[in-house]
Amino acid sequence: SIGLGKKVLIADNLAIFSSPLFSLANEGAKLSFFEAWTGLLTYTAQIYYDFSGYCDMGIGLCVFFCIKLPLNFYSPYKSPNIADFWRRWHISLSSWFKDYIYIPLGGGKGSHYTRIRNLFVVFLVSGFWHGANWTFIAWGFFNALLYLPQYLNLSNSIHKKTDYKYPLFPGIKEFASIALTFTAITLTWVFFVSESIGASLEYF
Repeated sequence: SIGLGKKVLIADNLAIFSSPLFSLANEGAKLSFFEAWTGLLTYTAQIYYDFSGYCDMGIGLCVFFCIKLPLNFYSPYKSPNIADFWRRWHISLSSWFKDYIYIPLGGGKGSHYTRIRNLFVVFLVSGFWHGANWTFIAWGFFNALLYLPQYLNLSNSIHKKTDYKYPLFPGIKEFASIALTFTAITLTWVFFVSESIGASLEYF
């Protein structure tokens, strides 16, 4: 019921605002500053409530059959950094890519070049998994770029399992980190929702 509410009451109503604006942009129309941010912010919320809602429905339905599925979204937009975002967003998919692509490639071991290659391979494959369009490849590429600085500096600790315990009211420094991470992730959704690279750049 919670998942259905997320999908029908929230996501579908947000689409009323985001879809027409991105459709106009894909057709080459010029959007105002206000229209562009309205479309992007509503889509940012829409895609979360869409995915999260579907997963909640799946988890709930499986309980009827005595099957326990793990949590798949854990407040990802509260993440203070990109690595934390990808520990909270689509957890099952991220775990699959880690176990079956990232680790077999060597993970965080080896030279800087090898580690960077592994990181970009995972994100590019993740983009291609979402759709056979250059926009999804670009989405994966820019997520890898955002991830890269932290990945290189914190390679020994970045993949440690988190217990997801964060203060209810973050301090100023953490709030700034959350706001910066949210803004960066929001901007990458432009590639995800646009029909072409040209339309993405025009939207920016």
